[in-house]
Amino acid sequence: YKEVLYASFIENLPESVAVDLHFHHYNIDDFEKIIKESLGKYSKYIIMNFDHERVPEITRQIPPAKLLIIDWNVNADPDTSSIHQDFGQSLYNSLESAIDLIRKYSKFIYLYPTFTYHPRTSIKFFEKFCSDYKIQHKTLFDIKKLDVQKGELYLLVSDRTLAKFLDQCHQ
Repeated sequence: YKEVLYASFIENLPESVAVDLHFHHYNIDDFEKIIKESLGKYSKYIIMNFDHERVPEITRQIPPAKLLIIDWNVNADPDTSSIHQDFGQSLYNSLESAIDLIRKYSKFIYLYPTFTYHPRTSIKFFEKFCSDYKIQHKTLFDIKKLDVQKGELYLLVSDRTLAKFLDQCHQ
């Protein structure tokens, strides 16, 4: 989805605008280096932040009027403009809209590997949904314990788990 967002962003800018793209890969040291080396070079900064306690102190170096935080609603100062996804209530609402399909399965498994950076708030809302609708469920953190079973429904948040999941489905 980030590639789609980036492509859409670029397509909708005037040709006279130059864009530099930097990747922090959720590494706070890389993030800090990118910001420090970029200070004063740009008229605007768009940052996909992440859940690390040092992110606000680093982004405060950029004037709020020049900064837009996108993706997560985490570690953003209230004075900073932001556009973010809701990883909690929107997940709940999406699951709720598919309740008739979900009820066809004996168990609902949320595969949330320990290595993912997906917001943990989604676990709370997944479990709340299952509890509210009395759906037998489990949140699985250890990919090694994945044992795909017929009649169970799976929710995956990491492409890195998809290959193992599909291999087990094929078997």
